[in-house]
Amino acid sequence: MADTERGFRLTYDLAAADPVVEAVLPDCVLSIALDMCRTNAGEMIRPLRVTLRRKHPADPEPWIRFFGCTVEFGATENGFTLS
Repeated sequence: MADTERGFRLTYDLAAADPVVEAVLPDCVLSIALDMCRTNAGEMIRPLRVTLRRKHPADPEPWIRFFGCTVEFGATENGFTLS
């Protein structure tokens, strides 16, 4: 977690032995973290930026719909920024 010029940035980085787990686990962790923020501060919370290290999926719509913003796939880190 870091307070940056663009906002509060939450990142998640944990290497897993299984590449499938490593691709899916950040989605789960960041989704739960954002849901906790929404539970405490309101459903209208939308990140300014979401980055995921995973490959670009054939259909990115589920990620865009959940996070409420464009998602950068193939990024250097897993995380989101809130204003």
